[in-house]
Amino acid sequence: MKVSVTGISDFQPEAPLEKAWYQVCVVGAELAQTRKGRDQLILDLAVEDGPAQSDDSDPVGRQIRDYVLLSTDGMQDIGAKLTMQKLKNTLESFEISLDNDDFDSDDFLDKSALALIKVKPDNDGIPRANVAQYKAV
Repeated sequence: MKVSVTGISDFQPEAPLEKAWYQVCVVGAELAQTRKGRDQLILDLAVEDGPAQSDDSDPVGRQIRDYVLLSTDGMQDIGAKLTMQKLKNTLESFEISLDNDDFDSDDFLDKSALALIKVKPDNDGIPRANVAQYKAV
């Protein structure tokens, strides 16, 4: 069956955001599971402010997705500690209130924080922008 996708032949993917601190706003937040069945929080972030890229492009409006694990089941100690550290850093940086150990993923919507973006190759060797750490604005 023939399929037509308008604009695909001219589409050029953007280079990943360069390593730097960016002010980001959460435009989407959802709970999901990893392929291994672990709970995770998926944050869709829009850049509100940040340094011009080496090609002189403005990063404002660019989007990035972050995955924050919520479960440490089956992890070794170091992996569990790093997972909890990132989750706690994320909650504190976006000023998300805890009710005991519970939070609502919708509370992230429209909240801003600073995100340290680093570029790492994905499983296929393609450079991808990833959030290394957050800080409160």
